[in-house]
Amino acid sequence: MNLRKLLLFFGLLLPIVLSAQYNINIEAYVIDQKTNEPIPFANIGFVDNGIGTVSREDGWFNLIYDEARISKTTTIQISSIGYETLSLSANYFYNLLTKDNKIYLQPKVEGLEEAIVYADKSVRDSLGYFSYHSNLMAYWKDKKALGGEIGSFIKVRKKGNTKIRKLKFNILENSADSILVRVNVYSEKRGKPNKNILLNNIYHTIAKKQGEETIDLTSYNIRVQEDFIITLELIKVYGDDIEFAITASQYGKAYLRYVSQDAWKRLYKRGIAFKLETSYFESNKPNEERQKPDHITMYWDTSLSMRNRDLEEEKKLLKKYFSALGNVRVDLIPFSNNLQKKQTFDIRNGKSKQFISAIENLIYNGASDFSKLFPDDLDTDQYIVFTDGLETYGNHEPKYDIPIFYINSKNKGDHIRLQEASQISDGFYLHLPKISPSQSITYLLKNSVDVSVYNKGSVKEFLSGKIVADQSPVQGCTVRVKGSLLETETDADGRFVIDAKYKDVLVFEHFGMVKKEVTLSDVKDIKIELVPKYDRLDEINLKTKKLNGGEEIVNRGDQKVNKRRLGNGTYVLDKEDFPTSAIFLSDIIRGRFPGVQVIGTGDRVIYRIRGRRSITLEIPPLFIVDGVQFTEAPVFLQPSMIESISVITGLGGTARYGAAGAGGVFIIETTLNSFDLKSEEDLNALLVKGNDYDESVYLLDANHNKPEYLSDLWNSASYKEALASFYDLRETYFSEVSFYIQTAEYFMIWDKEFSEQILSNIAEIGIDNYKALRSLAFKLEETKQIDKAVVLYEKLLALKPNYAQSYLDLARIYTENKNYTEAFDLYKLMLANKNDNVKFEGIAKQLTSQIQSFMNDHRSQVSYTDIPEVYLKVKSVPARIVFDWNDPKAAFELQFVSPKNKYFKWSHNYEDQPDVLLQELEQGIVSKEFVLDKTFQGQWIVNIKSLDDNTSSINPVFMKYTIYHNYGLPEETKEVKFIKLYNQKEKVSLDKFTI
Repeated sequence: MNLRKLLLFFGLLLPIVLSAQYNINIEAYVIDQKTNEPIPFANIGFVDNGIGTVSREDGWFNLIYDEARISKTTTIQISSIGYETLSLSANYFYNLLTKDNKIYLQPKVEGLEEAIVYADKSVRDSLGYFSYHSNLMAYWKDKKALGGEIGSFIKVRKKGNTKIRKLKFNILENSADSILVRVNVYSEKRGKPNKNILLNNIYHTIAKKQGEETIDLTSYNIRVQEDFIITLELIKVYGDDIEFAITASQYGKAYLRYVSQDAWKRLYKRGIAFKLETSYFESNKPNEERQKPDHITMYWDTSLSMRNRDLEEEKKLLKKYFSALGNVRVDLIPFSNNLQKKQTFDIRNGKSKQFISAIENLIYNGASDFSKLFPDDLDTDQYIVFTDGLETYGNHEPKYDIPIFYINSKNKGDHIRLQEASQISDGFYLHLPKISPSQSITYLLKNSVDVSVYNKGSVKEFLSGKIVADQSPVQGCTVRVKGSLLETETDADGRFVIDAKYKDVLVFEHFGMVKKEVTLSDVKDIKIELVPKYDRLDEINLKTKKLNGGEEIVNRGDQKVNKRRLGNGTYVLDKEDFPTSAIFLSDIIRGRFPGVQVIGTGDRVIYRIRGRRSITLEIPPLFIVDGVQFTEAPVFLQPSMIESISVITGLGGTARYGAAGAGGVFIIETTLNSFDLKSEEDLNALLVKGNDYDESVYLLDANHNKPEYLSDLWNSASYKEALASFYDLRETYFSEVSFYIQTAEYFMIWDKEFSEQILSNIAEIGIDNYKALRSLAFKLEETKQIDKAVVLYEKLLALKPNYAQSYLDLARIYTENKNYTEAFDLYKLMLANKNDNVKFEGIAKQLTSQIQSFMNDHRSQVSYTDIPEVYLKVKSVPARIVFDWNDPKAAFELQFVSPKNKYFKWSHNYEDQPDVLLQELEQGIVSKEFVLDKTFQGQWIVNIKSLDDNTSSINPVFMKYTIYHNYGLPEETKEVKFIKLYNQKEKVSLDKFTI
């Protein structure tokens, strides 16, 4: 499944594991008792037990269930629109079918609908979700989900007589030839679907692979009086498989039913993005007056980005509204990254002087977090939220039973989302630059339909261009507006788009190229030529390794040799030739090499390599993985980790590897992106000459090279004076990420909550900047604000959906925040490696470590029957170290000093390993894992040094250091350190620990 913009998803899967020993298999027909005709697509299933199906066109169905799961008294239900529902005990049902394989349903006797004559005009309207802007999805991916339903709660604005004309939804993927669905419309009772109000079955075939699908419901005359739930039910799949996904939303209430007659599952703060075209009859009377509120709860967005609001227009509107209401109690709650202290005002006779004074004196600082708005226990008549809707720290979670009016005085804003959230609650979105004051008052006082159309911002106004070097496109080149956080990078074609204007200075940076600055004299499409830093750039090919003359080389285990010299008994399979459906190592090898047999399935197989002679003694083959010998198959390898597989048959294996290779040899090259510091032999192979450690290095100091402005803060005599100094300094250093990091650390001595608010400003100034948000995420993890870090990593995935790192990080932070289902879904996505736009090979080792740890600790929270056994338990080690950095181009050097006072250096620098950095840039990898086992017991030292010449404090390089002690054991502990890497021009000791 191609999940290009995945943040979070849920699926309709059949949660059943059948044991063949106790299976009961029922085959029968559902028949109309009156006509004796088959009833197509009837729902059959055990109520609330997750076992069900749908009959075929000829009424036949097949129901398989485990006898141990279903008691004799369990209810089985057979239902179809237009028929009386039949409910029987499982025992009676089974006995009934021993006599006859037909089940008869009694047709319902429906009275004729009363004819209604409308004298007034019909008004077109829209309900549900007005845009497909969400990154969420709902999907079916199993034929066993027949009868499964996905649906959403729909709020009706005009109670009484609304007609549903069309249902629209957005298809993200449809791998089936086509699918047949049924539309169902339910009334709601006690928060769940109740009665299906339809009198006829509504079937629709979906053949479209992607895009908006429309189901015309006009002829069915569906009229609703109250709020309702509309669903799509999977009836039939045409083709061999189904991977069908439609857009969901972070708003609303979603309802899921896994199979026929199963229990409904309700998901709050999630909806299926159904658009409904409707109509209703409107009289010639004026718009219905809203009930005047006695109590208003008003949320006032004081986040950093709201400091340039049009406060005068907002004050004018409030004065008029209070005047119209007369007497009302108003609770004013300012909010940014947290809710601030509530202030209560009793407005009498429309007099609002004290209230106006209060909003005039509010201070703007911090990120916008909407997640704490609208608590369930709040007693109020109406909500008013003054905001631009641009969420940086937490999502909107609107109410359904209390009107919410969002009011925005800025031209910029998330207009579509605010409009949608308002209409869901029977409120209204007031965009003051677009709506006159008199209109705004009308919408506040009277029920009105919002007919405004808001479009998402277009990149057509932005600067676009292309970057080349030697006439070839340059991928991954950073393009930024100098002195700001406006930044992007070029794609595989060297193209970029950025919000730059006339006379802006654009900076172009790419390792291996000379940095270039260009002052814009025009804002049309531009072309930039970059010059290599060096006299000649070595040609790098990340996919195939060839010798001079174009001859391919192969890793034979002990050395790399020319493929041509391997002899006739050697066969090589490269990554591009692997079957795309491969899950296990056996799937790659099976049927791919002459003379090789694979007996069994999955990772429990026997391999045989037949040579030129047939002998009775069976000798298992030898496996060489990156030069390391294994006498058993390396089942820990998944296809995404493997670069190539070579096979040496017969005498060739014996000649090279002795008796161990007599059964043939598999040589496997991997693309693992991490490194185990284990045996002394491994270390010696990598240590530089003269590697005795005899340095004296200072410990890492958070205040090293502290900026001058911190002196002003440290000299403050009081908290009040420090606050005043901070706001003065902020005007000068407004766009500098390092300013908010440094000052947040300083204010921890005064006020932890205010320190966190300062830090959250980075989410406001760098709302679309990957490096800035990643730096903030690191700091949030260090300060144990895990719930906020989750929001940041979700945004990072949205910004860089092609980065493998985005998925790895989000799965890890979901786990730490106890979002186990979401984490597991991401891990399975990475293991499947089916996203064509993301390459997960480079994070394979880290992925293995993470998922093994996850399954070791949390397997009871998920269903893991489809996960290979190798991932179910973690291998414990004394220390696992992970380095993360915010910039793919970060240049630094790590030094590990062993207890024997020997050191190993690892350099992340283009000059030292250009192929590695280019691969990281291509795949989106900004982390590195190191593992220490018990080979060297004693004290270890970890040193670090920056190799970057860039000293800019606007968006410098930050790093996160995470060390897991006793990794994989019950006594495992974790420590996180935040590193200002740009400040470490001299080597410092980052950590000292003993194993």
